[in-house]
Amino acid sequence: MDGGLADREFGGWLKTVRPGEVFYGPEAILTACRGGLDEASQRLISYTRDRVRQPDSEKDLPVLFNEYCTTWGVPQEDQIRRIVDAVRPLGLRYFVIDAGWYLEDKTKDWWDTTGSWNPSPFLFSRGLDDTLNYIREAGIRPGIWFEPESVGIANPLFTKTEWLLHRDGVPLQTGKRRYLDFRLPEVRAYVREKVIRFLADHRIDYIKVDYND
Repeated sequence: MDGGLADREFGGWLKTVRPGEVFYGPEAILTACRGGLDEASQRLISYTRDRVRQPDSEKDLPVLFNEYCTTWGVPQEDQIRRIVDAVRPLGLRYFVIDAGWYLEDKTKDWWDTTGSWNPSPFLFSRGLDDTLNYIREAGIRPGIWFEPESVGIANPLFTKTEWLLHRDGVPLQTGKRRYLDFRLPEVRAYVREKVIRFLADHRIDYIKVDYND
């Protein structure tokens, strides 16, 4: 058994501890019990539940529908309407539009173009708000997918290296993705505009955040 902070190779994480300095890692929680994995997992969940402060919105377990495995990154407005009609009787609280809603170039795919966060002009030809309002009219709150730290290889930010995380003097990259450096005020301003303001302007009630790399 092992555990701890992300390593340098896969997590891109390191800390230089100079002579005389001390570094304290985060507390680790372990458990042992008579029984199997379910019993051990329940003990760990109980520990967290008793100590983590939850917002009121997370004190129950709302039912949501995520459309990714029906559109596979191509969430076109008319198809979303058909899906909403199909799930309308289920008593959902949230309907999440997943990856690909920002695709601006039909010759590329959602994975490679991540980073600009502009609604697709051809997937949502009537405007994204038209689809969001259709979800609301069904009595469901709209949600949407973001991965705000990631920049795909076909996105202009991929080569804006002064905004990106670096390792050994070169942009940190996994596969076809690089990552914004949130220590920079200009990056934080960009995300406030493209993500936070977007959520507010479109009155979106739920955000799904993946961490794919």
